[in-house]
Amino acid sequence: MLDETRTTALGLHCEREHPDADLLGLRVEHIADRAWRVSESSDDRLPLLLGFVEQRDDGFELMRLGDTFEWSIHDSLYDALHHIHDVAAETVARRVGSDLHWIT
Repeated sequence: MLDETRTTALGLHCEREHPDADLLGLRVEHIADRAWRVSESSDDRLPLLLGFVEQRDDGFELMRLGDTFEWSIHDSLYDALHHIHDVAAETVARRVGSDLHWIT
C-alpha cells in the first residue's frame, strides 16, 4: 500500500483529495489503478456523472459524458479536471440561456 505522500506525488487521488476538486465543485473518485470517476459535487444522493479520467503513458485521457462522448488527452489530472469543469459550466450557461430565450 502506498503512503499518502507518495500517492499524492504519483497523482493518485481519492475522493475529494485533489486540491481543485472542492474548488471546482467536482467529486473525484479513484476507481481503479490509474482511473478516476468525475461527477458534480453536491449534497444530492445521486451526483451528476460528468466523465472518467484514465492515466496513460502519453497523458491523462478524459472521456466526457454529455450530449455526445468527447475524448481528449491532457498533460495532467489538473488540466483534465479544469477542462471537464469548464465544459460543464459552458453547457449549463447555454441551457440556461436558451431557457431564458423562451421565457422572454
